[in-house]
Amino acid sequence: MRITHKDNIGIRNYPITAGSPALSDTRAETTSPMLRSLETAGGAIIGANHMAEFALSPTGHNQWFGDGVNPLSASYLSGGSSSGSAISVATGACDLSLGTDTGGSVRLPASYCGLVGYKPTNGLFSHSGLIPLSETLDTIGLLASDTTIVQQAFEVVVSDPSVVYIEARSRLEACNASEFSGFAHLSRSAVDRDCDDEVTSAFASALDVVEEIGLSNTSGFGRLDGNGVDIDDAELNRRSVTVVSVEAARNVGSILGWNWDLLGDQVLSRVIRGTAIPAIGYADALACRSALTSEFLATAMGGSRFLLTPTSPILAPQMSTSNATGSRARSDYMRASRYTRTINYLGLPAITVPLPTAGGGLSPALQIIGRPYDDRTLLSVAATIAEACRQPQK
Repeated sequence: MRITHKDNIGIRNYPITAGSPALSDTRAETTSPMLRSLETAGGAIIGANHMAEFALSPTGHNQWFGDGVNPLSASYLSGGSSSGSAISVATGACDLSLGTDTGGSVRLPASYCGLVGYKPTNGLFSHSGLIPLSETLDTIGLLASDTTIVQQAFEVVVSDPSVVYIEARSRLEACNASEFSGFAHLSRSAVDRDCDDEVTSAFASALDVVEEIGLSNTSGFGRLDGNGVDIDDAELNRRSVTVVSVEAARNVGSILGWNWDLLGDQVLSRVIRGTAIPAIGYADALACRSALTSEFLATAMGGSRFLLTPTSPILAPQMSTSNATGSRARSDYMRASRYTRTINYLGLPAITVPLPTAGGGLSPALQIIGRPYDDRTLLSVAATIAEACRQPQK
């Protein structure tokens, strides 16, 4: 299996830039246990990938090295910040790629490039060898063209004690969410309000597919909740942004010796915001995580084992080639992570699977969210849904 990795995941003594020319002379001090595990199992690590500067763009923008171009249509961006990870898989340059996901940075480029992108439960996989953005919300995830490859890679790394530590392994093995069944989903009216038309239509069709799976009684995953939920996630988003902003400012600032002139304009505007957030706001965001996760599981997911949403409200971010598209690009930047960002704050596992292509050959996508440490079953469910979505609809 040919494997690539985002350029903030290190191999000892090899270059690691995190998408920044300021680190052009930097060599990794540690090899990521995930890369070592996959290589030991027979994988061939063939290269590091383009990424958004310091993993701080959901669109794939990089002021220094150029933007990630979407392989499905050159008029669009690949999404980010694991831009090159998605491009390398989508173009057939590799079979599997490792990316990082702090607010959607694996799921979004996977979605925009028609791929599978898996974000594990926060804390499941070791962060060793990673240049951090937000140590609280960072996860290392997997991108591939289909769920089978992701499942194979998952079983390799999850069996390695250097990747999954004892406490996380105990929680993974002890997870028994069988008292929950079926699929909650974002309501059709909420999706219609927040999403582009092509995404709305694709999501409705995906719900029909999941409903058919439930009615078949062969999957064992349960039925689709017919009502849908309209989630008020304003506070979750606010707290998520607070945590990322503060930790990014500290981590990036420390790496650069607090020389903000070394940052591109887009990244600078995000990092500087973190320096102005009061300590009490950051402490509150951390202290409320556990209670807010329990509340989300009870209200958004209820008795269901999984929650379905679009991965992103848009098909893909547009390239900025004029003032008109520049305005659209700014809108895309703000909207892209609408459904992914809060999942990192809550620490839940999630996976995106591609849906049938829409306008311009671009791919909308379905996000499947699981309960904490229910990762293995989440991957199994995703495989069933992805296969069913590929079949011609009746």
